Amino acid sequence: MTAFIRHYLTMRNGVLCNERHVYERFRDRVESEKMSTDDFEQEIATLKGFAEYYDRMLRPEHEPDNNIRTKLRRLNILEISTAYPFLMMVYEAYGEKRLTRDEFVEILDILENYIVRRYLTSEPTNYLNKMFPTLWRELSPTKVAETLSKVIITKNYPSDSNIRRDLITERIYGKGSQAREKIILVLDSINRHLSIKSHSGGYTVLDNAPTIEHVMPQTPSPEWKTHLGSGWEQVYKDYLDTIGNLTLVTQEWNWELSNSPFDNKKARLSSHALRINSEYFSQPIQKWNDASIQARANFLIDAILEIWPELGTPPVVQKSTGRKPRSLTIMGQSFVVSSWRDVAFDTAKVVSELVDDFDSKIAAQMESYFDKQKYQSACRQLPNGWWLYLNLSGASVKSFCHNVIALAGIPDDDWQLEEE
Repeated sequence: MTAFIRHYLTMRNGVLCNERHVYERFRDRVESEKMSTDDFEQEIATLKGFAEYYDRMLRPEHEPDNNIRTKLRRLNILEISTAYPFLMMVYEAYGEKRLTRDEFVEILDILENYIVRRYLTSEPTNYLNKMFPTLWRELSPTKVAETLSKVIITKNYPSDSNIRRDLITERIYGKGSQAREKIILVLDSINRHLSIKSHSGGYTVLDNAPTIEHVMPQTPSPEWKTHLGSGWEQVYKDYLDTIGNLTLVTQEWNWELSNSPFDNKKARLSSHALRINSEYFSQPIQKWNDASIQARANFLIDAILEIWPELGTPPVVQKSTGRKPRSLTIMGQSFVVSSWRDVAFDTAKVVSELVDDFDSKIAAQMESYFDKQKYQSACRQLPNGWWLYLNLSGASVKSFCHNVIALAGIPDDDWQLEEE
């Protein structure tokens, strides 16, 4: 319950609050909005609706759609709780039929792509605590999946070259509380992918729970040390827990293979039912050393980049130019602006005066920006009574403005901004 309320408040406010003060922040929200009894009852009803979405995220077996259920299970293995505030917004849009099923599935695929690539390159997870709470605000309400791909590649998204460079020597085994399940998900996905590429019409699954096998064993025997040569300690240190040295078998096979010599392991794996083993280890491999482990890593990376392809070319990170807005022109009407908040407010003000049914056409489509009550100090009230959230960066303001004028039917050419 505490985690749900915390993620609900994060979704509403765009800031992840301290888990020790969740109920105080919820009380503050109620008090700051001066809720009447009817308002509070509506808030509880809203909570109930989001609790049902949250339950499906935590327990995918409660999701009736099989495809969505499978994708949520995969995301849970990847420990994507930091994205729950964002996913609740997605689920609400889907529940209200503002997103189609196919769009929802595409969004889940994009999130998996992003999280897997960051996991494989050991990108820090604390970044996600700040990124996901405000992500929804940067997306077009009419093209959520399309704009998500474009926006998420600006969020420390690992490129193909990053993955090829980092993953060969990245120690992924034993990394994180769910490391085993994550590696199994990656390796199992590769196995399915290789089966599909072989046009076999299906793929093989293990008859018992999968476990991870180290080709070069975790405790090398004297025979393995001889096999690796005089530099065995360095090879062991550098490559033991890397992806090139890991594969999938059952626990029974894991016990049987254990510290077996490489020739024995190779022979067994070459005849293994999983394609990830048989396809690779049926090749002539004379020695299992650093070069061999690197070669297999590259083989697996090729598959990884096909399963989770680059969503786009990540932009080159540049230092801020320090530019500020100077003037704004909307449909021939000019405004003097001194801050990015002015740009967002003046754009929303023009739209509020232009669009007759602002509540349903604009506010309901961009509900993370508009509220009937002032819930943060960084809000300004429009003449029509709606409060506009303004704690936004320059880039986020531009994204907001382009999205809101598109909903209002204002051509892009009729919105012009000059910067210093």
